[in-house]
Amino acid sequence: MKIRWLFPVLILCSVTAAQADDIYDRTFDTIYLSNRVYVALDNRLANVYRRLRRYLGPQGRRILVTSEKDWIHRRDHRCAYPETHSVDIACAIRETRERLRFLEARLRECETVGCRIDRLY
Repeated sequence: MKIRWLFPVLILCSVTAAQADDIYDRTFDTIYLSNRVYVALDNRLANVYRRLRRYLGPQGRRILVTSEKDWIHRRDHRCAYPETHSVDIACAIRETRERLRFLEARLRECETVGCRIDRLY
C-alpha cells in the first residue's frame, strides 16, 4: 500500500526539481544577458563621452566632467544597494540608456550647429 503513493510523490519531486532547475537556468541567463546589455551600453556611453570631449574647450570639458560625476552619483544612489553589496541592473541599464541619449543629443548638437555648453548639465 505504501509503495502505491510513493511513486507519484517521487514523480512530483522530480518534476518540481526540473522546474527549479529551469527557473535557475533562466535566472542566470537573465543575469548574464542583463550584464552584457549593461556593459555594451557602458562602452557606447564611454565612446560618445570621448567623442563629445573632442568638441569642447576647457570650460566645456570641466562642465562635462562635473555633469558626469553628478550623473554617476545619481545613478549609484538610485540603483546601488551598498548594505547588500548589490545593484539593480535593470535600473542601471535604464539610467545608462537615459544618459547615453542625453550625451548623443549633445554630440549631434556639437556636430551640426555647434556645442552649447549651457546644455551639458
